[in-house]
Amino acid sequence: MTPVALPPSPRPLERVLVTGGAGFIGSAVLRRLLTRPVTRVLNYDALTYAGLRESVAELEANPRYGFVHGDVLDTARLSDAIRRFRPDVLVHLAAESHVDRSIAEPATFVRTNVEGTASVLRAWLDYRDEQTRIDASAAERLLLVHTSTDEVYGPINAGDFAGASTPYNPSSPYSASKAAADHLVRSFGRTYGLASVIACPTNNYGPRQFPEKLIPLATLRALRGEPIPLYGDGLQVRDWLHVEDCAAGFEAIAERGEVGETYHLSAAASPSDTDEWPNRRIVEAIADAVGELQSDGAERRQLITNVSDRPGHDRRYALDSSRAREELGWGPTIELTDGIRQTVRWYAENSAWVAVAEGGR
Repeated sequence: MTPVALPPSPRPLERVLVTGGAGFIGSAVLRRLLTRPVTRVLNYDALTYAGLRESVAELEANPRYGFVHGDVLDTARLSDAIRRFRPDVLVHLAAESHVDRSIAEPATFVRTNVEGTASVLRAWLDYRDEQTRIDASAAERLLLVHTSTDEVYGPINAGDFAGASTPYNPSSPYSASKAAADHLVRSFGRTYGLASVIACPTNNYGPRQFPEKLIPLATLRALRGEPIPLYGDGLQVRDWLHVEDCAAGFEAIAERGEVGETYHLSAAASPSDTDEWPNRRIVEAIADAVGELQSDGAERRQLITNVSDRPGHDRRYALDSSRAREELGWGPTIELTDGIRQTVRWYAENSAWVAVAEGGR
């Protein structure tokens, strides 16, 4: 898949602060931004269980990369980091994102995703106001890019795709907390004139994803010859977007996104894309890719084991990403079959990273 030609960039992205930059998507966004010749980045991360310094280890020698160990709930520390770094763009990615954990610990998701976003908004608003007193153009120049999820729209019927105006209908504590955060971001735009844009990606996959998520979990189980759990009948449908394509989408949104808008990032562009992979097909593809790598001849598909379904498990998510494609010139470039093979190989070849991640740090 090849994206259309990119339009001119109105924002230079010279200084970008990323919250949650040691996480899966955050680290990919940092790597993407540092391919730009003049961009400086600051990674603000609490280093919780899924935020690993190992995921950004290769960036630490880059003089245009910086790191601050901090929690987004600590508004004073975040404000200090913002003032010292003086970013033009803040990409807010710090969040709790695993649905199973949200079912077990909903209060944690409210604190991080709702209260944490409120803290980010307060710190960014204060910085915006300070900069505006110095330079009136700061109110328009400074931008907050907030991260949502396709799950805020709830289950989408077969053949339908959620658009930016689709009503929210979250099913889990995770998606409800993200929906609440989205509403906070929009309210700060309307009440305080805070320039923001919302990036809404579908399910990501790729290297450095924490092993509790479906694709890395299935990959590691298959590599070890262990049972691969599959919820219910395995026919739930998700749109799978490679994390490198997602990072390119965040870059495009930060460069050219229109203030106040929401941009969907999905592998499928519209209802005309009908090749949807249910979770069973995803896991089977992983098993086959592991079988190609290993020489013992074992039939990895036999490891797939159906387990009791997750409470409130939505059947299908689907986003219409035509706005991002048409307005931003963005589009995914990594086919799912190739991306799964690439991802399986990465986990097979990076046992040191896996050992750290599985250590529960």
